[in-house]
Amino acid sequence: MKQDFLKKAIVILGMHRSGTSALTRVLNLCGVSLPKTLMPPQAGNNETGFWESSKVMLVNDELLAYLKSSWDDLSVLPEGWQKPEEIKPYREKLTMTLENEFSASQLFVLKDPRICKLLPVWLEVLAALEIAPYFVLPIRHPLEVAASLERRDGLFKAHSLLLWLQHFLLAERATRQFKRVFVSYDSLLKDWSDVVRTISAELNLDLMHFETLNRDEIDHFLNPGLRHHKLADDLSNYPAISGWVTQTFSWARAAADGVSPKPEVLDSIYDAYVNGDKAFGQLVKEVSQENAELLLKLHDCRLVFQSQLEAGQAQPFLFVGGAALTGDTSGINDTEHVPEVNASEVEALRSQLTATEAELSSLREDLKTSRVLLHEAQQNWWKAQSQLREAQAKWAHALQIIDWMESSLFWKLRASWIRLKQFSLGFNRHSQQDFSKDA
Repeated sequence: MKQDFLKKAIVILGMHRSGTSALTRVLNLCGVSLPKTLMPPQAGNNETGFWESSKVMLVNDELLAYLKSSWDDLSVLPEGWQKPEEIKPYREKLTMTLENEFSASQLFVLKDPRICKLLPVWLEVLAALEIAPYFVLPIRHPLEVAASLERRDGLFKAHSLLLWLQHFLLAERATRQFKRVFVSYDSLLKDWSDVVRTISAELNLDLMHFETLNRDEIDHFLNPGLRHHKLADDLSNYPAISGWVTQTFSWARAAADGVSPKPEVLDSIYDAYVNGDKAFGQLVKEVSQENAELLLKLHDCRLVFQSQLEAGQAQPFLFVGGAALTGDTSGINDTEHVPEVNASEVEALRSQLTATEAELSSLREDLKTSRVLLHEAQQNWWKAQSQLREAQAKWAHALQIIDWMESSLFWKLRASWIRLKQFSLGFNRHSQQDFSKDA
């Protein structure tokens, strides 16, 4: 990386729901520029704002779709995926988008969790524009991330934990040769000033002169009430994946505390993850896609009934307390609320409700089956990894035995005895041939 680039980018690399938005806004209030086109806040999702470029996010999504991936895909993109010529249009589009979003900025913050997956091509884009990257990796408890994703996207906890693992492994692995710093989300909420001071010192960037000017605004922004998930749950409650996730989270927390843990620990976990992905990744992807389609159908059914209710074409009890979803039709004969609906219309609605309930029941069963298949696939994945580690351990042990035998006195004597015996046998055969000729 060149050190004389005039433009600098602080790149936030973290999993969705890891505090990336809060950290980005704090850095912005400390003098770091935001993109021109900000993604708007969303009620119930990120009320205080995402503070990232909606245009960058869209291009990232386009590239992931071309690669047959997505933000919640558990598979890892193959090595060298960014090199083929087919990627060039997306690289050019990312370059143009970055230039437009930060054209007047000498120091800006770039944030989209998808960049964790697409970092190889983003490094090429930054280098081509002569922008020096500085990386900040926020660390949040993976169970808090999983709880937040379950609330927002309906993802299984095991799925979210593996996504957290994947994003962190990819981000850490790709940034080892660059200036970077790990920061704790808890620390940001407790003492954001200390976190900014750490980032400034580790990345050699002057951010502190804005601290006094915007201190009150930052304090108000980091409202603890916006933290919906604060968990103390132990990762050991999930033994099937706790080895990978727990070790990685411990490594990340140590790095955020200023320790320099050995990267070999993460290399081993990454290799195991990739091997598991090769074995079961396609099956997990298919089951996850099926789950998503079923959930979408359920959502569509809700919207249909809601629209009918608002238009006065359906009885009010249909979605009061989720009655239609639970099969509670006890109020079907109560027509006081809809006096203008005649008997034939009531009967038609009753039939429609019965048919829809049957369809929803079938969809629930399909969803339950898909969840079982996904769970079995994940169990087989982890079992295969365990068997692989056992085989590798046995192989290493066998190599040690072979090394010991080859270096031992017994083996050397035995080898000498074998050579002597071979020589003796050869000598005897030669002698017998000479004796036959003389006879």
